[in-house]
Amino acid sequence: MHTGTPAHRHIARQLGLPVPRDGGFVSARIVPALPGVGKPVAEMDGRLWSLASPEDPVHRAPALPSHSHSAASSDHVDGPRRR
Repeated sequence: MHTGTPAHRHIARQLGLPVPRDGGFVSARIVPALPGVGKPVAEMDGRLWSLASPEDPVHRAPALPSHSHSAASSDHVDGPRRR
């Protein structure tokens, strides 16, 4: 994921990934999030995603937000955190 936008940095934080400086990249395999698993999640392309485990099947990657901060505010599959 290219972290040149605030939305991309937000997604990296939500998933617990390192957040590189502007112009940097981070790469991770993700899968559609499963309810009740308790893994960190981020919304991309209208769906919740979490980091993949080695046994998870391969899925087509979602479209990333382009410029705006459009990532979901929920942090875990068990439900959104109250802030």
